[in-house]
Amino acid sequence: MDPTEFIEVAEQLLEDGDEPHLRTAVSRAYYGAFHVARRFLQNCGVEVPRSDVHDKLRWCLQQSGSQDLEIASRQLDALRAERNKADYDLNDARFKKASRARLQVKTARAIVASVDSSRAGPHYSLVRERVCDYAGKVLAWRVV
Repeated sequence: MDPTEFIEVAEQLLEDGDEPHLRTAVSRAYYGAFHVARRFLQNCGVEVPRSDVHDKLRWCLQQSGSQDLEIASRQLDALRAERNKADYDLNDARFKKASRARLQVKTARAIVASVDSSRAGPHYSLVRERVCDYAGKVLAWRVV
């Protein structure tokens, strides 16, 4: 499955505009962006575990040496915080506004663009090397 399909679903959920759909849009937007970043690491040769991964994945992006990926890491952190609020804080009235959810979906698209840009950029081999080095030596993740 292409993880950007989660973001497409999020965009469809925005159209309804009621609170449950908006909260779910934020959640799907996060997971779409998360899985794009996860696939990026996997394509670099990092075996990303299934548990305890959300923060560590971001740390790998931060250590990549790519300004785009460092920005994407911060955006992913903020988007995860919004996803947690949308999923767990049902008294948070901000999710009654479509503009809030639209912003999160837009952020997910920006993360995808940053990851794609880094993968296609002229310094990809250096980025890949730094990501693998950090994942293997600091996080003790398997690198192939």
